[in-house]
Amino acid sequence: MQLIHGAALLDERFQAMKLDVGELRNPEQRVIAREWFTHKKQALLSPHGVGTVDQGLLSVLNVSHQFVRLWGLANRTVIIDEVHAYELYTSTLIERFLMWLRALGSSVILLSATLPPQVRTRLVTAYGGTLPADDKPYPRITRVSSQGTRVEALKARKLSYELHEAPLEIEPLAKLLRELSEGGGAVGCIVNTVDRAQKLYSALQELPGEAEVRLFHARYPAKQRKDIETWAVDALGKKTPEPRNVILIATQVAEQSLDVDFDVLVSDLAPIDLLIQRAGRLHRHDDPMTFQRPRPTKHDRARLYVSGLAKAAALPDITSYFWHMVYAPAVLLRSWAVLRGRERLTLPDDLEPLLELVYGNATLPDVSEEFLRALQPTMAKLEEEKAEHERLARERALAEPAGFLDALIEDVPYRDDDDPETNRYLRAATRLGEPSITVVLLHEKDGKFSLTADGQTPVDLETKPSFEEAKLLLMHAVSLSNKTVFHALATPTPEHFPNAWRESALLRHARVLKLKDGRCSINDRFAIRLDEGLGVIYERAEGNQGDA
Repeated sequence: MQLIHGAALLDERFQAMKLDVGELRNPEQRVIAREWFTHKKQALLSPHGVGTVDQGLLSVLNVSHQFVRLWGLANRTVIIDEVHAYELYTSTLIERFLMWLRALGSSVILLSATLPPQVRTRLVTAYGGTLPADDKPYPRITRVSSQGTRVEALKARKLSYELHEAPLEIEPLAKLLRELSEGGGAVGCIVNTVDRAQKLYSALQELPGEAEVRLFHARYPAKQRKDIETWAVDALGKKTPEPRNVILIATQVAEQSLDVDFDVLVSDLAPIDLLIQRAGRLHRHDDPMTFQRPRPTKHDRARLYVSGLAKAAALPDITSYFWHMVYAPAVLLRSWAVLRGRERLTLPDDLEPLLELVYGNATLPDVSEEFLRALQPTMAKLEEEKAEHERLARERALAEPAGFLDALIEDVPYRDDDDPETNRYLRAATRLGEPSITVVLLHEKDGKFSLTADGQTPVDLETKPSFEEAKLLLMHAVSLSNKTVFHALATPTPEHFPNAWRESALLRHARVLKLKDGRCSINDRFAIRLDEGLGVIYERAEGNQGDA
């Protein structure tokens, strides 16, 4: 069994054994050889594995060791969860991935609770199927095989969520969360950006109340993030029937794959499918056949509050907190339009009609001329972006299996997918978001460095780290996708890339930031600060908001 993930470090003796490749004349060759035998490079050759979808998609991109990944997945069963969650660029790569898996004799299981109809059609076609005329309503199983395509209906329990408005601004939203927590219960709040989550958490600390307040996002060092995730599942998961009194502020990290249960949920406005995914954490464990959680009387009904819903407004505010930089403005506007007239969401009945209204060509009901004028340019931009993203995906992916030999070109420049220099030009190969970089945050005092502010875990940057030391450094690392940080650190320099790390297979693509009093300036207008409670904070000069 392999865990295929950027921070997955298995048994130390086993890893050290794999990293012992003997003596090679060229030191750089030795490091590259050791790196190849780390979990990320060869894990897909193992009989069983769990990892991120990116590790599979790299098998159909022009990156180093692509052929090893693809060969490792031949004649396997490949399961891709949350397949609805990817934008068109990544979704197009998944289509090409399905073509190759089919050609290599692999079975594929795709899982999604909120798959838009158009995406479902494309994925079925990529695996060689055609949806039948007698298609079944959601929920269903679609089977594609050499005998054709069959669709089988499934039964599902009915879920009904009351739909309410929530304030947009931080202070009123914090007051609402405190009010909802009075009398006990687990209050969840999922927001669209880390900056907004940090500000909301800070605002809650200033308000009186008995509920414990916790924060969860992707901008914590790896070990701290894992500890918070473990706490969330233990405190809010299925196996904790005890009364809860907690408020959890989270970003999209709580949207999928986190098995937590809230008594009441507040969410920022988001694309309709992702909003429904978030609602899936509301009264999640309320099935009489398995486990039914006792709830405070105040929260006996499932209530979903949406920040920014503003039912009486002519248009939603999607720019004040940079939501338009996280999600396509057209999709946010259309999602708002289909929600504003509703008092509740009923699943599974409402799911496909809502997805069709937001992602299909259906006419939106009861919208004003002002709304249509605002929507039109965003729709035009969305179509342009879709065409460009699809073109980029097809350009960077392997040719389709049927025409692969004809498309081969000699001396294709295969790149190292882990190297920030590669991502600097290819962006994130499997996704079109801003590329990320692994950063180890060290505290500096009197010219000495430590993993902790108290100086109790010293780090020697002049000596090649042992496996144990490299593992410890990575557990204190954080992956940052801020473009200012990435472009400042992508090119290795002595300041941010110790020479001793060049010989470490685990650290050769990481960077170091040296914090003085918990802070490090990236340039004269941007700095990073590490806060024990808030995680990594971006500090920008006034008027320089940058990316949210």
